[in-house]
Amino acid sequence: MKALEGVAAVVDRLSDSQRAEFQQLIEVMTAGETDTGRRGFLEAFPDGFGLAECRRPAQVQDARRTRIPSSMP
Repeated sequence: MKALEGVAAVVDRLSDSQRAEFQQLIEVMTAGETDTGRRGFLEAFPDGFGLAECRRPAQVQDARRTRIPSSMP
């Protein structure tokens, strides 16, 4: 639980552009996730960590077209 609180504190200190970039990364990761548990966590992450308000329709569309390189875990 403390780790998630730490993540929330870091997300809270991000600039608007950093938050938007992070949100886009989460969307890309979600689009490529096949494990239902991890996908559910990623889908809920923006709302739980205050990123949902920076979501833009264009970012969502871009995230669906973007693939994570296979070298990333």
